[in-house]
Amino acid sequence: MPAAAFALEQVPSIRRFDIGDLSTHGHWLVPRLTQALNLPEQRIGCWLRCLIDNKEFCFRVQDHSVGCAEVQLVNGLADKPVVRERFVYAEDIDNKAHVAEAAEFYDEFKRWATSLGAEVLIVQEQSDVPDEMIRQKLGRIFIREQRFARL
Repeated sequence: MPAAAFALEQVPSIRRFDIGDLSTHGHWLVPRLTQALNLPEQRIGCWLRCLIDNKEFCFRVQDHSVGCAEVQLVNGLADKPVVRERFVYAEDIDNKAHVAEAAEFYDEFKRWATSLGAEVLIVQEQSDVPDEMIRQKLGRIFIREQRFARL
């Protein structure tokens, strides 16, 4: 096999999540989100449908993984948005190829965040990708402590 053909096969096939992807990925994605967010499946399904055409979300899919990030204005006076990972899931977390595929979303999130003028990408909140693989994609990861009150 020529080297150029091999290189083409290695390019990730990241694309926008579409309504049809709920049929192919929903059977494993919805239960994962239901458990993580402690919400009913119907509500998760409605939320996912709302994300599809929402420009504030970078909602992407591959053959065995799904990732979503959201742009946020942390401070109404701030001129730089922040991008927050909502989730990055591999279909089978024990399959190294699925996890490596999911890691590719971090390159996509970085590209998207940069295009929006963001300087911060919040990661590792709902991810199947190990810390070291994320660092390989993004470089140094900083840790910030956050305080909150449960009401």
